[in-house]
Amino acid sequence: MDTHGRGLSPDACRERAHSMKAALVVALIFAPLAALMGFAISYGEYARHYADRRMPLLMSLETAGIVFVVFVLLSLFAGWVLPFVISPNP
Repeated sequence: MDTHGRGLSPDACRERAHSMKAALVVALIFAPLAALMGFAISYGEYARHYADRRMPLLMSLETAGIVFVVFVLLSLFAGWVLPFVISPNP
């Protein structure tokens, strides 16, 4: 067992670090797009039900923020889990 605590070789640790970096890049590229789409869709739906435009705008911004955070967390989780699933090592 090495100093990494999981029995992983330094090469395996580097591969997992690269996977996390790739997941972070994917998250930072696509999370804003997902948030923008979440905002557009929710604003279109909320605007139908309110005469005042301020309330749908605030609720849609909240939705966009939640979508952004969830997308980033899911991307990072996938970057952490996928190397364990795909790895040819037992």
